[in-house]
Amino acid sequence: MPSGSVAGGMSFTVSDASELYLDGCLEISAYERDSILVQTPLGALRIDGEELDIPKYSDGELTVRGEISSVTLLKEG
Repeated sequence: MPSGSVAGGMSFTVSDASELYLDGCLEISAYERDSILVQTPLGALRIDGEELDIPKYSDGELTVRGEISSVTLLKEG
């Protein structure tokens, strides 16, 4: 189960390339069925895949389900 944790209040876990759990989501900037862009304390996090869905978004916690192909942190600066 791949996971990442970064100082500054953001961590994520990907399970079986079909579910991502993110703690530290500040807002959802863009949401399409093949790409989701969220803001975190460290910059934007882009989740790419197919048939992506957001079943949970509450109190900085975000769950994404679908066929996840990549997760990329886009640091500012």
